[in-house]
Amino acid sequence: MESKKDRHTIDFLDTYSNDVPSTFFEREPTLDSTTVREMNLMLRNVVNQLRCPINLDAEALTKWLIYKQSGPHRHQQFFGFFRQMNRCIQKYNYTMLTKKLNNVLRKAENCGNDMYPLETTAVRYIGCVFLKRVFMLERIRDTCVKCAERAIGLLELEHWTNLSLVAVALCSQIYSEVVTHLLGIENAYNSSSKVFRNVDERFPEMLSSLRVVRKIKEECRRCDERPEDKLNLVKFGRLLKFSTKRLMEARAENELRAKTTEILNEILNDELVSSSTNETAKQSKPPVQSIISDLGLSISRKEASFLNSSVQSESPLFEKK
Repeated sequence: MESKKDRHTIDFLDTYSNDVPSTFFEREPTLDSTTVREMNLMLRNVVNQLRCPINLDAEALTKWLIYKQSGPHRHQQFFGFFRQMNRCIQKYNYTMLTKKLNNVLRKAENCGNDMYPLETTAVRYIGCVFLKRVFMLERIRDTCVKCAERAIGLLELEHWTNLSLVAVALCSQIYSEVVTHLLGIENAYNSSSKVFRNVDERFPEMLSSLRVVRKIKEECRRCDERPEDKLNLVKFGRLLKFSTKRLMEARAENELRAKTTEILNEILNDELVSSSTNETAKQSKPPVQSIISDLGLSISRKEASFLNSSVQSESPLFEKK
């Protein structure tokens, strides 16, 4: 649950983060170069942090899985948290704020010798939208944990093994990204907190004073220091080995089937070639005509001509009688 201090901070951030200032710089230059340099340093730190989105490859793969699996898995609990995680990542990686503040930073760096400080409303707006990203990281972390817990439950039941493994891997990768981005935001804010507090004292002096920041760090530290016997990694590793074994068996079966098909095709081609060769050889030989007698004997033309000549030579004898 959120503390009262965090609740007041959230209300303060929601109030001023929606009011985009019409102008970011004061109209008249100032002689206080120290204040202007501090503001420019703050703006540079914020823009550099905004230019680092959460892993774009993981975001693209998450979108693709949601597009492909929304039909059959739309009622699964882990898939619902998976979609919530994707929506939070899209909001966090939204580039409109980065483009807007990048233009402001370019104008501040191109002012030359003229010192134009930022407007009070502009500093308050930048601080509010920057701190809201911390609470967005907490939402991403929470959806990652809930999605991974449901997916591991399916893995233990050996249901939807491949999709559950991919979901757990993506949640783990995004969870580590959340921790990295939180540390980056904390360093950028702590180095420029004086600028924000000069404008409005409701900004925290240190980012670690927010309960949400301490919660994320404690959860990450707890995961790192958790003993292995409580993580149930044995069963999870067995599932991974089982999945790998099934993949190897399927691959071997496919290779055997392909080899068998190749051998059968070679045998069939050899038979077809030999049969066609025999047919062409028979067609190339001259046909031998034969005379079939009444007794069922097959006599060639040469033997038949010899018999006919002998019969003709003896025929006058029969005529004399």
